[in-house]
Amino acid sequence: MKRALKSVTPSEMPQAQALASILSASEYQLFQAIHRLVDAANAGDFAVSQTAEERRDELLSMADAFADDEFDTWWWENVAPDFLDNPQKARQSAGLSKDQWQERMSMWAETYRERAGPDHAVQSMTDAQVAAFHVEDTFGVDLDTFSDEVVEWDRVEHAEGLARKNLQAAVGTIHQVAAHLEHEDADSADT
Repeated sequence: MKRALKSVTPSEMPQAQALASILSASEYQLFQAIHRLVDAANAGDFAVSQTAEERRDELLSMADAFADDEFDTWWWENVAPDFLDNPQKARQSAGLSKDQWQERMSMWAETYRERAGPDHAVQSMTDAQVAAFHVEDTFGVDLDTFSDEVVEWDRVEHAEGLARKNLQAAVGTIHQVAAHLEHEDADSADT
């Protein structure tokens, strides 16, 4: 199976190109409708982050990475930089066990404490507090995000999330607009 996949480049197959184009155009049309809904309901802002062409290219690139068994590398090079500073350095923490993650946080805390003076505030901070500071300063995200997206990195979960991200964003926004309208209805019923 892997040998068969490696001999295929999805982005060069007309069927894959057509499927990616249909999916990305449909997502874009859905986003346009949601943008209109958000405006009509006066429920805030909704921004489309990709054009249909950019999404099509992303889907085809992801399919190529899977076919070449290079999804991990592709994700760290193409997706992680969208929300992480220093993604290649962050990758060193990907997939750590709970014990390894605790050891990594302790190591960071020990390093900070050794470099700081004896009266520095870092001396009274927990390892997790020091790690939170380090992660925010080094990778530009909070500790929970780093733990969820990096330490607990899982190929299947991240691939599924990337494939479903636009539909999840659409569903989430529809629920937000519905809640906004329900709140307005409740307010108008009270008056």
